[in-house]
Amino acid sequence: MTIKITLAQLNPTVGDINGNAKKITDLWDASDSDLIIFPELFLCGYPPEDLSNNAGFISALNNKITELQNHSKNCSAAAIIPTIWLENEEIYNAALLIENGEIAHIFKKHHLPNYSVFDEVRNYKSAPLPEPINFKGHKLGIMICEDMWYPDLPSHLHEKGAEVLISINASPYHTTKHERRQTVAQRCITQTQTPLIYLNMVGGQDELVFDGRSFILDNKGNTLLDGASFTDEITEVEINKSN
Repeated sequence: MTIKITLAQLNPTVGDINGNAKKITDLWDASDSDLIIFPELFLCGYPPEDLSNNAGFISALNNKITELQNHSKNCSAAAIIPTIWLENEEIYNAALLIENGEIAHIFKKHHLPNYSVFDEVRNYKSAPLPEPINFKGHKLGIMICEDMWYPDLPSHLHEKGAEVLISINASPYHTTKHERRQTVAQRCITQTQTPLIYLNMVGGQDELVFDGRSFILDNKGNTLLDGASFTDEITEVEINKSN
């Protein structure tokens, strides 16, 4: 069985929930894919910093998520929409699989970066190691940014049967960053012998610049896609059981 996945390497704006949601629905309405994937915290923009703890902002996100659920009833594709998520009075860096009017699954980030420009430990709770999901006959292992950089999480997803690893990111640019991402991704494949899809955002926020350069590697580590730098790019990829 083959599924078509759309990778949305796009530029969100921090705090612009309506504008970011419009980018989502515009692509959603035009897509004939099975699944559309957006970069890390796309609905709120990255990094939201202390907006993550603003009750009014969380409420506005929840209202928009409900609107997106309703919107999905008229869409043929499912979508993975990353957002801040409040659950049991804890705040998570998360991503929602929305399909046919429902939140079918919630992915929550396990490894929270707390160095350099990152201070996610201050704003989010670490979630347990995630499980792969069954999506139209395929087991997908979803990782949120930092989760790819530690060997425990890709290995765990592989041991639980993931057939494809998908990493959604808001990874800032510096001169050697793309090479470092590739090195970490190659390590994941050496560990798991599993294809890997890496989706990054583009754009800028304060002192951070996001360069895109999304890529896809097969289960031998060969490059199947090396995406564009510093520009929006929509990529469609087909996944089948032989990959």
